[in-house]
Amino acid sequence: MALHQEVCSQPCNLYDSSNNKLEYAQYLLSIIDKLVINKSHDPSLAGASTSRKPTGIAFATACVGKLRSIVQTAVSTADLMETIPAQQIIDLSAHLAATKYSQLPSNPSNTLWQIVTLLGTECLTMFSKHLPLSQPEQLTKISDSINTLLTSILATPHLENLPLDQRPVSDTIETDTTFDMLRFHEIHAASHALFTHCPTSDSSLKQYILTLFHHSLIARPWHDDFPTDLTSNPLKNFTALRRGSIRRPNLPPRSRISPEALNALISLVSQTSLNNNDSSTSNGANPNLTMHLATLAAPLLVLRLIHPLKTFLADQPLRYLTPPPAPLLTDLALTLNTALTLRIQDEALKPTVADLNLNNNNNNNNTIDIAATIRPDGKTHLRILYSFILRFEAFWNKLPRLKRGHAWQDRADARAVEEAMGRWKEVVAEGWGPVFERGV
Repeated sequence: MALHQEVCSQPCNLYDSSNNKLEYAQYLLSIIDKLVINKSHDPSLAGASTSRKPTGIAFATACVGKLRSIVQTAVSTADLMETIPAQQIIDLSAHLAATKYSQLPSNPSNTLWQIVTLLGTECLTMFSKHLPLSQPEQLTKISDSINTLLTSILATPHLENLPLDQRPVSDTIETDTTFDMLRFHEIHAASHALFTHCPTSDSSLKQYILTLFHHSLIARPWHDDFPTDLTSNPLKNFTALRRGSIRRPNLPPRSRISPEALNALISLVSQTSLNNNDSSTSNGANPNLTMHLATLAAPLLVLRLIHPLKTFLADQPLRYLTPPPAPLLTDLALTLNTALTLRIQDEALKPTVADLNLNNNNNNNNTIDIAATIRPDGKTHLRILYSFILRFEAFWNKLPRLKRGHAWQDRADARAVEEAMGRWKEVVAEGWGPVFERGV
């Protein structure tokens, strides 16, 4: 009770009497830590009646609202740097955003995890708007916290661990998913601005890319789906197939997250990203940083594009006439059509092709003709995967089919796969005539 009286009385007095917003913000953070996170080493707080109880959660939610007011009223760069402990706020937001669907008490009309997600998003967005005059070292520190916030928004470990009969109704999950996707779009836009304005460590960039990659998968990976080390050698055994399996895919409860994460991963490598930064160079965006980010993301994007093809080739022979799981077939069609419409920053794929050739040499496989593959038309990724598409098409055409219209290949998503394979050959063939005429 003493803790509750303390935190109820002091914030308002401090807010009214002090012009040091930074001190006030840090005080609010300490209150939230005591009431919810409860990381304090003070033994007297362990049994505090307000800690993680409805009253304490309600007061912590009000404190988060005060922090949002401080963030929203920062109207200049100097004000921003002097009044907002950004890294602490983002870390707090990441910690509490991960409590959704947990046993933490909440008000359905004003849940703590949602309001704290808004706080972290607004703080990061505010920094992205002040990038031209911001301090690079401050931005670098923030980048180290972004991945944790991103994971907290996209992942739902508490929901996945709940028995089906104890999960919220589907409408609630859909509403929460929509909320998280909106915040995800804002965070990704702000993060991309951060990474293309300020030099950031490769480890932070790679971790961000890996977060997008893992959440872009429609199902949890199976044994040997990917190399053990996705950071240093993601293209190891690029075209090799794992052992087949007929296990049921482990699907996340929020299927709408996967396509959004894939689109975000694509945005790091697409030509649109580079063009947008070219047009905003006056605002401090650095084309070299944009290209560097695209170069780091390219191998994982190519790996993501080939993944559903490899999974199908490995598992479908064991199913015989049984159709593949509907979500996997839908994802296969979506991935193929997404690749066809994507126009990539071709230069960003040069290291990827070099890595593929190195792995091919190590495995005594044919290497990729760099001059013929990397051309300034945005379709380098299609040429990299072209031979594998032909292999996939040959396997697809030999699959057994039920007669009289009962074949699963007659379903809309399967026909979309067939159409995409045909279009792939057409798109790759476009423009090759003039190339051969020039003797390239």
